[in-house]
Amino acid sequence: RDPQRWADRIAESGCKRVDIIVNDLSRWRVRKSGKVSNGWRRVSRHFETYDTDKLEAFAKACHDADLSVNTLFWAVPTRKGFINAACWLHTFADVVGVDSHVLDAEEPITRSSYVDYGDDPERAAEHLASMLTRPLGVTHIGYAPVETVRPFVRRAQYAIPQTYLTKTSGLTPDSIPRLIERAKTKLGAKAIVGAYAMYRQPRPSNIAATIEALQACGVERAVGWHAAGLRKYAKELQKVVA
Repeated sequence: RDPQRWADRIAESGCKRVDIIVNDLSRWRVRKSGKVSNGWRRVSRHFETYDTDKLEAFAKACHDADLSVNTLFWAVPTRKGFINAACWLHTFADVVGVDSHVLDAEEPITRSSYVDYGDDPERAAEHLASMLTRPLGVTHIGYAPVETVRPFVRRAQYAIPQTYLTKTSGLTPDSIPRLIERAKTKLGAKAIVGAYAMYRQPRPSNIAATIEALQACGVERAVGWHAAGLRKYAKELQKVVA
């Protein structure tokens, strides 16, 4: 509703980067038949996004605030899904200026059939990566399944393990080195961008503890999930960044 206000709020927190979520296909799955469903309902389109005009307006506001603009997208592993995703991302990046695309490698990737690619996630990952015209990042849960996530991480320029320390995640600062090492050794990450949570924090200082643990692992950049948390945690984040 007010893209400039949010872009300014992100910049004022000390952040230098924004990942714009362009869609939410978190419930989409590819069945063994090759059909795509959203929950129980079959969908005819294999890729869709939020309102493009609003996404462009927010990207422009972020550029005006001197933020690095990146896209965060969900996709299902069908040929039509990956081709449509790559075409949309290419066009959006050319129009608004985007530094990288980040694939959210959660359940549409980990719980879908790969029938379009001969049941081979490696072929699927190679197809997607070959079509993208900007660097690829992959975000994934800390203990993501190797068989389906590793092919995408190996072809990405960086990975974002979701080291979210919250009231319900069961993670502590001591968990972070293990998750970073797993992303490198098990998933084949070339480089790591860290992640911290701005929701369900047991205490505000938990954000600082997360970032300090990432720095101790040699991780120099981190992204927060998500911007709405700035309403509550902006001052804490400003202290850490400073």
